[in-house]
Amino acid sequence: MDLPLPRTGRHLQNWRKKFVPLLISWAGSQADPFGTNGRIDGAIASVWKRVYNDIVIGDAEMDVVVIMAENTLNNWRSDIGKAGYRAVLDLWDTKPSDFSSEDRAKCVAENLKNFQFLYKSPDATHGRGAFCSLLISKVFAFHLCKISTGWPEVHIPQVGRLALAAAAVERGLCFFKTGEDAHKLERDPKTRRSMPRNIRGVGFTESLWGSKAREFVKTTTRLTDKHWDNVTEHAAIFMTGHALESDEENSTNAETESLNARAAINLDCSLRALSF
Repeated sequence: MDLPLPRTGRHLQNWRKKFVPLLISWAGSQADPFGTNGRIDGAIASVWKRVYNDIVIGDAEMDVVVIMAENTLNNWRSDIGKAGYRAVLDLWDTKPSDFSSEDRAKCVAENLKNFQFLYKSPDATHGRGAFCSLLISKVFAFHLCKISTGWPEVHIPQVGRLALAAAAVERGLCFFKTGEDAHKLERDPKTRRSMPRNIRGVGFTESLWGSKAREFVKTTTRLTDKHWDNVTEHAAIFMTGHALESDEENSTNAETESLNARAAINLDCSLRALSF
């Protein structure tokens, strides 16, 4: 499927460097980051007018643009999920060679408890740096790279994107709850059947992570301008380094309590330094 654009380098370059960053920035600013495709028509019309105000297209051609834009956002969310997994893999690479699967399981449990993985300094009495942890910063940097080639207006509060980053990191950690890489085991037909059902089919999808991301948004929307500056500055350190299957799961009381906790993250974000 081809874009309904004149076949010139300038127009195609504007799609990559202006249209896509503006579209992703819009999606990243939404309170329901997994539900953006259902509200995409108005955003596309606005972005198209900004980028291609000299090109008039018909309804059939606009339908093609909508399909390609939806695919772009689907890939964007999928890539965020992959970035969360890779960030956790990178974390293990920093550990000593004798860091065992039991050590990984313990580390994961500590990070997931009270959402410690969100904080730069989780044990500090103040200035813990919510959403400034190494893991979150790496994943958020991936998104910033996606929108950095766009116009200055794309840099609006990315409440949905930061929530997606948090959900992606949480998912990445959950793969290692037992100390083994459940994501790798799941992709291997030889080991998939023997895996416990509660760690099978953990794709980064609306059905599994949509509600969690929306609850994180309730926290990211409480960030002040100063907090956003801190979050962005920490992520910017990693920007130069950036250029699954689903399964249904049942809701439980414990899950509901966990969702509520995501909406009430402590936002003590004052920071002493930007070093990691």
